[in-house]
This record gives sequence, C-alpha cells and structure tokens, in this order.
Amino acid sequence: MTKKHLMAFGALVCSMTMLASCDKIEADLPSGIGNDKILNISDDIDANTIQDIYDALITSGNTNSEKVLNNILYLYAKSTFGSFFSEGETKGLKDVVATYLVSTSNTAEIDSFIDAHKALQVKKDGKIDYASSRVRVTNIYKDILFRIYNTFLGYVTNSTYQERNQFNEEKFYDAQLKNYYTLGEEYFENYIQVEGDMAINEENPGEVDGLNNAIINKYFKNIWGTYQEYIELNILPDIYRNELTTEYMYTQNDAQINLTAAREVEYINLSANAQYTDAVLKLMRQYCAQVIEKGKMSEYGFDFLSALYKGADKELNDLAGTSERSKLAKAIYAAAGWTHASINVAGRGTVNYYKESSFGTNCEKYNTIINQTSRDDSNANSVYSDFTNSGAYSKETGFMIKENTLIAEGHTTRGWYTAGGLGSLPSSLNTRIFKAAVANEVDDTELIKKENPKGYKGGNGTYGRYIEGNYFLTPAKYSEVNNFPYLVEDGTNYYIVLVKEATKSAKFQENGVYDTRSLLEGERIARKVAYSLSSIDTWKNDAKTYYVQQMAMMYHDDYVYEYFKSQFPDLFD
Repeated sequence: MTKKHLMAFGALVCSMTMLASCDKIEADLPSGIGNDKILNISDDIDANTIQDIYDALITSGNTNSEKVLNNILYLYAKSTFGSFFSEGETKGLKDVVATYLVSTSNTAEIDSFIDAHKALQVKKDGKIDYASSRVRVTNIYKDILFRIYNTFLGYVTNSTYQERNQFNEEKFYDAQLKNYYTLGEEYFENYIQVEGDMAINEENPGEVDGLNNAIINKYFKNIWGTYQEYIELNILPDIYRNELTTEYMYTQNDAQINLTAAREVEYINLSANAQYTDAVLKLMRQYCAQVIEKGKMSEYGFDFLSALYKGADKELNDLAGTSERSKLAKAIYAAAGWTHASINVAGRGTVNYYKESSFGTNCEKYNTIINQTSRDDSNANSVYSDFTNSGAYSKETGFMIKENTLIAEGHTTRGWYTAGGLGSLPSSLNTRIFKAAVANEVDDTELIKKENPKGYKGGNGTYGRYIEGNYFLTPAKYSEVNNFPYLVEDGTNYYIVLVKEATKSAKFQENGVYDTRSLLEGERIARKVAYSLSSIDTWKNDAKTYYVQQMAMMYHDDYVYEYFKSQFPDLFD
C-alpha cells in the first residue's frame, strides 16, 4: 500500500495506530480474546471484557479518527507548554512554577523549563529575556490552574454528587473509581453545604504557589494527591487544546484579538419579592450607598449583597453580632426598612430572619404551619404538604432542605465575554456594553480622579459611572433624580454591572494602555480574549489546520487518513 502523508512533510511525528497493510486499513483486535474478562471478581461488573474496552477506544471511521486528532493535538500542546505534572525526572509546569513563586530568587528550574519550550520564551534582540519569560510562564500556569479549579467547582455544584444541596466528595471519588481512574486515598466523607456565589479568583487562583485554593480545599481533601491521574486524563486535554488554540490566535491571528470587543464583567441580578414589592430595590440602594459609594467593594462584593438578599446567613441576621460584616448588614437592613423577626424551630431553637428576605419567606411559611389552629385551613395544609413533601419527612427536615437550597442559589455572574455573550442582561445594558466608548471610559484617568458631589471619587461618562475605582455600566436613559443610575430596573429584576476590563485595538499596541500597567499585561489580557474565542469552531478549525501543518505526520490507518484529508484538504496532494 502507498504511504499517505501531508504535502511537504517529511518527518514522522507520530503514528497512533501502527497497523499492517490491507485494502482498507483499520486498527483491529486480535481474534479469540474479545470475551476475556479484565477483572475476575464478579459477573455483575459492567464493561468487563477486552471487547468492551476496545469498542470504547477504537471505532471505525470518523469517531476514532477524531480521537486520534485530539490525542495528537494534546501531545503537541504538552510539547509546546510543557507537561503540567512532572514525569519521572522531568519537572512539570506545576512543580516548576510553584517552586519559583515560593521563592522568586530561585530561577534555575524555571529558566531551564523556559529554555526547553520555545513558546514560553520572550525574546529581545534575539536573546531570551528571562524576566519577561518568567512572567509569561507564570501567567499561563495561573490560567491552567484557574480552569482546573473551575472544573472541580463545577463538580461541587453538580447535583449528582450532592445530597440536599450538600456536596459529598466520597460520591465523586466513588464515581471516578467506577470509571477505572487510579486515585489516591484521601477524600472527605462528610457532607458540606454548597455556597451559591462561590467563585475562583482568576488572577490569583491559589495561595502564593497557586496550589491551595480555599474554596476547593473546603470541598476536596487533596485534589493534587488524590486526582492527579483523573486531572491528567479527563481535565487537562481540553484545557491544553484550548491553550493551543489560544497560542495560535495570539501568535498567528492577533488581528482578530484586536478586533474583538471583549469585556471582563461581574454583575448581580436580583428579583423583587412579590409580597414586599419595593423591598429588594431599597436593599440594593442601601448597598450602593453604604458599600459601593463608600469604596468597600473589595471587602463586600456582590456575594455580600446576594447573602443579604437571600437572608440565610446567621451572622448577618444576628442583631447582637459584633463583627464588621454583621454591623454593616444591620445598618443596611435598617436603612432599607427591613423587619427583623425570629421563630422557634423544633430541635434547633431560635432562628433569626428578616421578613423581606428569601429566607424570611420560608420562615413565615413555617410559622403558618406551627400556628395552624384548624385542620380545615387550606393554606396551612398546602404549606405543610410543601414543607414535608406530602408527608415524606418532617416539617423541620423540609425547613432545612429549603434553607440549604436557598444558600446554594447564586445571583452573581463573572467572566470574560465577547459580543453576543451577555444575552442574559436586559437590552438597556446589553446593547451598550460592547460599544467602543466603554473601552475608552474604563481607562479614562480623568474620569477616575474626578470628585463627585456625593463625596466619592469618580465621574459620569456617557456609558458608565466611575465610583471609587470601579466602573459601573449605566443605561442610555435614567431619571436625573435617580441617585444610583447604575442600579438598573428591568421589570421585576434589578441589575448592577461592574465592567472590570474592556478591550480595544489601540490598547494592545506598543506603548498602549496595557504596556503602562505592568510587564506583559497586554499579552496577559490578549490571551484571555483569545481563550474566550478558542471554543468558536472557526478559530478551533483554523488552529487545527495550522498545527497539523506544523506536524509532519504519516498515516497507518486509512480511516484516520481519510478523516484528516476531509478536515484539512488544502494540506494534501
């Protein structure tokens, strides 16, 4: 059979299937062994034959061919950025950068790693600029860490591994054992309440070395020791392939990055309480007055406002609380005119709440049950049925379940977005946020420094308002008597949108805004934008074509060859 290869390629990089010649070459399983058992423990084990495993890994046609392409791209990405985990005597990205971050004067390992990976090198006058290269490596490392942590956070919020909105690592652990992953022995057995507004800090995903994230450590005993193989096989391949597309966009298609209006956004969306129609609006106005306009956003972000709204945080409901958090909550609730109350829950004692909060709604309903005086009270009977799941468990258990569900609710949204990616915002904001003028105003130093008559630093722009270093989006029209125009009402929903970054072409240019901030800041943000584009098929396919062309490949499987030829026709004779 004639060897099939890419036009102008000579070197053999990889052959994924290593097959014998035939009319239509395809990987095959030797005869007579398909029904052999892998584990001789029980006849009840699913997928316990060699044929089962073979069918899962090798299928004829495009399905298997796509797996080959994905595996090749992952291997190529590892050669580009370095393996994340150490392999034998060869140190991986994780160990190299973590060691460097603990002691930045210890540069031997990270510089050696840079020497071995061309994509990590920043060159000036033809020579490696190690100081800049270390920043590049550290930024890529933090990006990968952030995405690993975010994946694990997704498992925490996945109901598959929960019981009544409490995460159980043992459930997750057992599920991965059944999927044949080799795991370490450390995991939590207890159930831990899921918090709805949890978020991984993208810029600093962990402590000094990046490897200890407080949120992840709360729910997983030791992700690095227990799940290394799982991370390597199930999480890193997609991350690395997306990083490869990011690298392509940054090095080969930077014009698209420059043209992309990207926004780093954080916003909160709260709904009105049907019983107390203006209570939520009053609460948010007081948050604006006592937090945003007092420059306290860094300490009391939108997660704090969400907690006030939900009302299930014991610390915030305690009138005798002495912490700064408790005292601020008490002041906001009082100024908003919210009503404090308490009930006695059997087996739990006194429970404090604010009537206008979501938790308050649950407490008032529970109060209806315990104060029921007639069996003919249809409202109380309906509430009782709701709280007990029609008698499946006690009303106290139902109260706890509703409380857990409420705590697990999230009302904040964070991340990088490009045009069309913020459809969840009302049109009064969605049509404005990607305007070029927003990018100008975000970096308007005069706007930042302006003195506002209300006593805070920050001025009013056409599209937003600066307040104590934070830029908030405003609608095109709002009442002049509205003290908080960045608090946007849309029907029965209320929004506050914080724009943390807004890109435009000029900012990426040499001596542009980003270059004035910190070393490689423009590159860091450009890669964020590129990564947000990496899931778009057009750029994914362009990147695949580019990297397949960079790799000289010889094909030993006709299905793989035909698949590659159909995907990248311009590269073949």
